[in-house]
Amino acid sequence: MISLKRLIQEWMGQGWSSCRQWASQRSQFESGEIGAKIKLVKTASRFTLMYAGPATGISIAHAKGSSGDTLHQLFNVLICEMNPWLADNKVKPQIYKATSTCRKNTDGSYHMVIEMPCVPSDKNWQINHRGGWGHDPGAKSVIAASNDNEGLEGPSTIVVAIPGNGVITTHFARFPLQ
Repeated sequence: MISLKRLIQEWMGQGWSSCRQWASQRSQFESGEIGAKIKLVKTASRFTLMYAGPATGISIAHAKGSSGDTLHQLFNVLICEMNPWLADNKVKPQIYKATSTCRKNTDGSYHMVIEMPCVPSDKNWQINHRGGWGHDPGAKSVIAASNDNEGLEGPSTIVVAIPGNGVITTHFARFPLQ
């Protein structure tokens, strides 16, 4: 029998190895002392993640500690940060309006932004994602990974061009927290 706490942690991504890695070094990324900086802005109408640093070479939130896809790992950070916030706030993430942009700076570093608009809701929501950098696991991958949650909506897809490095394709799904 799965305990309720473990089930909630899985819904919110806290049981993921990538979220444990992110949590163990979050303050270093917020301060920028680790070679990259991540800023999170949370309002009732929008959840925004901003990143400044290299495209690869830093492991931020990866289940196996890989550093080969740093920018792609930002989508894991989004899940790790947003789902606990969604559990505490009655807003519905607008997955069909999610956006991401990336630019390469003159010094070779990157600036990437992921934005998830939100609207008021009478219930709490969660999101899930699946994606790839240079490959697309398919929109059905996020549905398969979302454990047939009641009220599951999606998938939605965003594609962000990484200057000089192809594209990251990410599929989102959302579901009410039961």
